[in-house]
Amino acid sequence: MVTPAFVKKKWENLKQKYKDLKCPKTGVSTVRGETTAASWKWYTLMDEAIGGRPSITLPVLIALLSQDAAVVSTPSVVSPGGDSSTTSTPKRWLVDVVEALRELREKEAQLELEAREREARHEEIEERRRKEDIEIEQRRRQEDLEREERGRREDTEREERRKREAVGREERIWREMRERDERRERDMAVREDCHPVPVFCSTDEARRCWLWKVPRCFFHSVCLWLQQVPIAEANVVEDYAAGDDLRHKSHIPPPVP
Repeated sequence: MVTPAFVKKKWENLKQKYKDLKCPKTGVSTVRGETTAASWKWYTLMDEAIGGRPSITLPVLIALLSQDAAVVSTPSVVSPGGDSSTTSTPKRWLVDVVEALRELREKEAQLELEAREREARHEEIEERRRKEDIEIEQRRRQEDLEREERGRREDTEREERRKREAVGREERIWREMRERDERRERDMAVREDCHPVPVFCSTDEARRCWLWKVPRCFFHSVCLWLQQVPIAEANVVEDYAAGDDLRHKSHIPPPVP
């Protein structure tokens, strides 16, 4: 819709163009491409319209623009003794001005509509882009959370597996040690059964052993004599007792009977 301020501005522009047309810088004025003298009679009418009251007032011009009606100028300016040709020229010129203003209004409305459509498309594109950015950010955060959760789960599984391996390794070591000890004990038992270990001692140890054995044998002989034990059995008992003493000193287990 054309506002009064818009029409007033156009009228001021029209007056300025008329002034430039009447008094150009080159000294030659033109109307519709034709060179005219500075004493052209329509200059007087325009001067009266500009100086006094214009032939078409602003309210009339706004009404004509809004109703798209034919332009009819008010008879405020009358040419003295003018004919039909002289009176039709300003009307046609004003009609052209109004037509140009209407076209300008339509063009501005079209441009404004296109601008609004372009702005709406731009806002739609921006809104879609913001939604895509939000979706990308949410997906990235979800992937980060899943990656962190997977990392923690892998760390927990790795720690549990390491503990199980450590426990299994410790149990295997103890089992191997126990089996090795049992095997060594069995080997020693078999070796002792098959090959008795000879007892070696030094001369001093043998002397001390005999010095300790002679009184003991004498004591056992007296006891056996008092108990009336045969001599053969007494020798067996003494030999076993002496062997027991030597085995105790050498830390050798007794033979299996």
